Amino acid sequence: MRFQPESRRTAQTPSMVTLCVLVMLTLVSALAGVSGDEIIGGHEVSKHSRPYMAYLLIGRERRKTSCGGFLIRDDFIMTAAHCKGLTYTVLLGAHNIVEDEATQQVIPVEKAIPHPNYTNINYQNDIMMLKLQKKARLSHEVNLIPLPADQSSVGAGAECCVAGWGSVNKKGRKLSNTLLEVTVTVKSLQACRDHWGEEFNEMKICAGVPERGVCKGDSGGPLVCNGVAHGVVSYGSKPCEKKPSVYTNISAFIPWIKDILGKN
Repeated sequence: MRFQPESRRTAQTPSMVTLCVLVMLTLVSALAGVSGDEIIGGHEVSKHSRPYMAYLLIGRERRKTSCGGFLIRDDFIMTAAHCKGLTYTVLLGAHNIVEDEATQQVIPVEKAIPHPNYTNINYQNDIMMLKLQKKARLSHEVNLIPLPADQSSVGAGAECCVAGWGSVNKKGRKLSNTLLEVTVTVKSLQACRDHWGEEFNEMKICAGVPERGVCKGDSGGPLVCNGVAHGVVSYGSKPCEKKPSVYTNISAFIPWIKDILGKN
């Protein structure tokens, strides 16, 4: 996610929680450029109407980066495996990520669990679980999103939505501090293969419409269909939405997800 914050407010006598938020906001403000996917052609959502959304600040050897994610248990975030780093800090309950909102919770990550078969060649198995150091306080502003109940994937033609804090144009020049969302249409397996070749398989979903979808800024965010997280933002085309963007198909990983949650 390329991020250039406009401003932030500072409390004169901050509490310990506020101090943690301000430290994270300072790190966010210092980001010169990061990777991921952005929202194209979207609109701002009502404040805290997507309480499962998470902003991830990721530490790598030479720079900070960020991704999207979503809360699936009070102590677990789901995101993309290509969002891997050395350290992770999660911001929950945020609408504007450069403001010290009272609803925000900043929680470090105890353990990152990328899928063991993840490869950045064609982004196969691009899914990761992050175990939080402490449980999130669930509320109206911070809450869970359900996963598919079984291994059945969302069907072609479904209207789904994807949200994030990324840019609002394909060149990444106009950025959003507030959470944006866009509606996209799920394509058939054959249509996805027509765009992406035979590398595309049932472990992935592709979705998008011209001038609307994801690009650089929010990898790891959820593809939400009828209130259920069915996909994880993975990769797309250059320029953005020249092809339908690709999401990891969560339903294909339900046994692995249940195993990780059961062991942790």
